[in-house]
Amino acid sequence: MANRARELMHGTVDLHTHSSPDLFPRVCDHVELVAAARRAGMRGIILKSHFAATTFVAELVKKEVREVAVFGGIVLNRWVGGLNPDAVDMAIASGARQVWMPTLSSRRHLQTYGESQFRVQKTSRSMRRSPGEGITVFDADGKLLPEVGAILDLIAHGDVILGTGHLGPEEALAVAREARRRGVRRILVTHADFEVNRFPLEVQKQLADEGALIEKCLLTVMPGWASTTMDRIAEDIKALGPERCVLVTDFGQANHPNPVDGMEDFIGQLLDRGIAEEAIYTMANTNPCRLLGLP
Repeated sequence: MANRARELMHGTVDLHTHSSPDLFPRVCDHVELVAAARRAGMRGIILKSHFAATTFVAELVKKEVREVAVFGGIVLNRWVGGLNPDAVDMAIASGARQVWMPTLSSRRHLQTYGESQFRVQKTSRSMRRSPGEGITVFDADGKLLPEVGAILDLIAHGDVILGTGHLGPEEALAVAREARRRGVRRILVTHADFEVNRFPLEVQKQLADEGALIEKCLLTVMPGWASTTMDRIAEDIKALGPERCVLVTDFGQANHPNPVDGMEDFIGQLLDRGIAEEAIYTMANTNPCRLLGLP
C-alpha cells in the first residue's frame, strides 16, 4: 500500500497545515513545507497560523515554489481582534482562501484546555496577558452576535471558505445555518473529531446537510492529541460518504513528521482499512479543490 499511497499523493491539497515562523515550535518552515509538497506532486497547501493572517507570507512562498498553489487565511483569535470584520475584510482583500472562527481564543477551547495549554506550556515564547473567558459567537440571549453576520457576509461576497475553528457543536451548527442563509457556499468543519470539538456523528451529518464538508484529520489519532481512532475515522467516512469529507493533516508540530509525509501516511492507513482509492481521490483532491475554487 505504501507505493500506492505515494502515487495517490499526486494532485492532493492539504487545507490545514502549520509551519514556521510561528509562536509554536514547528517541524518545518513555510518554504520547506511547500517544497516538500512539490516533491510529492501535491497541488496545493493552505498555510495556517493561530496568531496572524498568512496571506502575505503565502505570496512570498509562491515566488519561491511556483509549482504548488499556496494560499493563506486568517483565524479570528484575539490577536487579530477576535470576531473582527475589518480583519476579515483585509485578509480576503489580500488573498485569504479560508477564514476560521476562533481557535485558541474560543471559549470552548479555553473551557476544554485552560489558558496554559497553549499560552505558556506549548508555545516557544510565552505570552503574559490572560485570554480571559474566551470568545463565543453567541450573545447573552443565545443569538449570533451581529459581527458574526458581518463576517459571514464578507465570506459570502469573497466566496472563500468558512472554517468552524474550535467552536462547539451548538455554535458551529448555528454559524453554518446562518452562513448558508447569507450565501456562503464553502463551509469546512474543522477537525470534527478533535477533543475540543467532539462533534458526534449525527451532528457531523447535520452540518453536512447544511452544505458543510467535514475535515477528517490525522492529528486526532496522534499520541498526545488522540480523540478518535483511525478505524473510527474510516467508519465515519463510510457513514458520511467521501463526497462530504476532506482529508487534512493539521500537522506541523515539532514532534510530528512534515505534513506532506503525514498526508501520505494518512492515505496509506485509510487504504489499509478498506477506503477505496476513488474515495481518497474525492477527499484529498476533488473536494479541497472545489472548496478553493480550483479547476
